[in-house]
Amino acid sequence: MPNAGGTAAVHQKFGCLLNETFHSNVGAPNAKEVSVIGDFNGWDNGLPERSRTVTVTADYDTGLKGSFEACSLETTGTVNINVRADDYITIVNDLTVNARGVLNIDHEGSLIMFNDLGTITNDGDINVYRSTSTMEQYDYHYWSSPIDYSTNTTPVASVLTDFFASRIYKYNTIDFNDLDNDNFDDEQNDWVNYSSDMKSGIGYAAMTSSPGERNTIFSGKVNNGVISVNVALSNDENGDEDGDEDDWNLLGNPYPSAISADEFITQNSNINGTLYFWTHNTAISIDNPGPDAYNFSADDYAMYNYTGGTGTGEASVSGSAVPTGIIETGLGFFVDAISAGAVEFNNSMRSKSYANNNSFSASSSNEIIEKDRFWLNLTNPNGAFSQILIGFFEDATLEKDRLYDGIRLKGSNYIDFYSLDNTSYEYGIQGRPALDENESIVLGYQSNILGNLSIDLGNREGVLSETPIYITDHYLSITHDLTIAPYSFNTEVGAFNDRFEIAFNEESLSTNDIQVDSKTLQIIELQNGQVQIKVPNQFEMTSIQIMDISGKVIYNFSTQRSSQTFSLNNLSKTAYLVTVELNNGQTITKKAIKRK
Repeated sequence: MPNAGGTAAVHQKFGCLLNETFHSNVGAPNAKEVSVIGDFNGWDNGLPERSRTVTVTADYDTGLKGSFEACSLETTGTVNINVRADDYITIVNDLTVNARGVLNIDHEGSLIMFNDLGTITNDGDINVYRSTSTMEQYDYHYWSSPIDYSTNTTPVASVLTDFFASRIYKYNTIDFNDLDNDNFDDEQNDWVNYSSDMKSGIGYAAMTSSPGERNTIFSGKVNNGVISVNVALSNDENGDEDGDEDDWNLLGNPYPSAISADEFITQNSNINGTLYFWTHNTAISIDNPGPDAYNFSADDYAMYNYTGGTGTGEASVSGSAVPTGIIETGLGFFVDAISAGAVEFNNSMRSKSYANNNSFSASSSNEIIEKDRFWLNLTNPNGAFSQILIGFFEDATLEKDRLYDGIRLKGSNYIDFYSLDNTSYEYGIQGRPALDENESIVLGYQSNILGNLSIDLGNREGVLSETPIYITDHYLSITHDLTIAPYSFNTEVGAFNDRFEIAFNEESLSTNDIQVDSKTLQIIELQNGQVQIKVPNQFEMTSIQIMDISGKVIYNFSTQRSSQTFSLNNLSKTAYLVTVELNNGQTITKKAIKRK
C-alpha cells in the first residue's frame, strides 16, 4: 500500500470531527475518514464511531455487518444501506444520500440523530418501513409520518395504501363539544376526512382495508431536529380548569426512531402528562355503547405517564401491550392540552436503546427501574377488561398531579375501573405520596352489564412486592387479600364509588369504619323449622331480635358469633323483621318471610 500523505482540515460540529481529507483512505495514523469496502466485507481505517465521518461506498446490511455510529454519514454511487429490525445507525450531525443511493430502514429498525441542526440531504431514496400488529376488519390505526412531506406534497392515501382512502381522518380539537357529558362530541364533527399530505408530528386515524398485519412505506427526506406542533383547546364550555379533560389533540412520533414518552411529557408543560394510545384491541360492535349503530370501546386506549402504563386486555387477535414509555416510529397518540400553543419534539427524546417495535418496549440494554406501584384488573368471564395503576412517589400529592395522574377515558365501555382521591377525578392511573401502610384508597367502577365481575392483582413492584393488598367490599362487608386470589362479586348496572377500598393492613380496614346495610345480613331458612342468621366473619353479632311486622318483639337472643342457628317451629308462615346488633355498635334490620 502507498504511504498516506497530505494534511487534514479539521472542522468541529456538535462535538465530533466532521470533515478530514487525505490523499489516501488507508494507512495514515491520523486519518479520520472511514469508508466501507464491500469486496473485503470490512471498514477501511478502523471502525466507525461518533468522532468519524463515514462514507459508505458499497452495499451495507446491518443484519450482516452490524449497527454502527458516525459523526456524519454519506453514500456514494448506487450504494444500498439496509437497517434491519432491532438494528440502528446513529448519526451525530449530517446525513447525505446521494443520487442513486438508497437507505432502507426496516420495520423495527432505527435511524437516530443527535444534533437538532443536523442536515438531511436526500438526492437518492430513503424508505422507512412500518407494520401494524394484527388488525381486524374495520380496525383503525393511529399513524404519524417520519418523513418531511412539506416540500414534496404526497397525498396521505398514497402513503397509507393498505388503508381505505375514504376512511383516513384528522382530529379537529376545536370542534369537540360535549354539553351532555357523555364523552362523545355532540355534533359528531370532531373527526374529519383527510386527503392532503401528512404533517410532521400530527397523528391520523386510518381504517384497514382488510384484516391482518398492514404495511406502510414512508419515502422521502426523514425528519430531524425540532418538530413543533400547535395544540388547541376545544370549544366545549368546560375547560381543564373545571376538571373536564376534553382538549384532545392527536399527535405522533415524527422520527425514524423511537422516542421517550417521559422526555416528551417533561419538556411540554402545556399538556397533561398522560398519553393515550389506541390499541384496536377489540372489534367494533353493535353491543358497545355510543352514538353510532356500531361503536368501538374507549377501554382500548392504553395509558402512560410517569407512574407507568395500563393495558387494554387480551380480547382479540390484536393482543394488548402495556406502554413502558417508548413511542415507536409512525405511532399516533392523544394528549390533553392544558393551554393552546406549541409542543415540541426534538432529538434529545431519541436513543438507540429504545426498541422501535409495536410493544412500547425498551430494549434489554435499558436499566429497568422498579417503582412502588401495583396494577388491578376488573374483568368478567366474557372478556370485558379495565385496568388501573396506582403508584407511590415522594413528590406526588393527593391532588391531581400533571405527571403522575391520568384520567380514565369513559364512554363506549362495558366497564370502567378507576381510583379516587381528594378531588372529583376518576383515575386510570393515580400517583400518590410515598406509601403509608396505614392509608386506604377508594376504588370506583361503572358497569353497563349485569352479572359476575372479578378484581385481580395484575402485577406489583418495589415495596408493594412484599406488602399485602386487601380489598374491602363495603356492600357485603367482606375483606379479601388480593395477593392470595382474585375477588369476585355480582354487580348491577350503574356507577359505584362507595363499594370498594384498598388497604395494606387489616387494621386500616377496621370493621368500625365499614358501613353495613341489609345486604350484609343473611337469613337462611333450613329444614325442620330451623333458621340460620349470619353476617361476614369479621363481624360478631351481640344480639338478635325477631319481631312481627307491627314491631312486637317475639324473640330476643344474645350471642357472640357471626353465625347462629335457631329452631323457630312455632312461628307462623308470614313476614317478620330481624334486627341484629354487631360488635362494632352498628345495627341491621331486615325483613324476612317464613315459608316452611
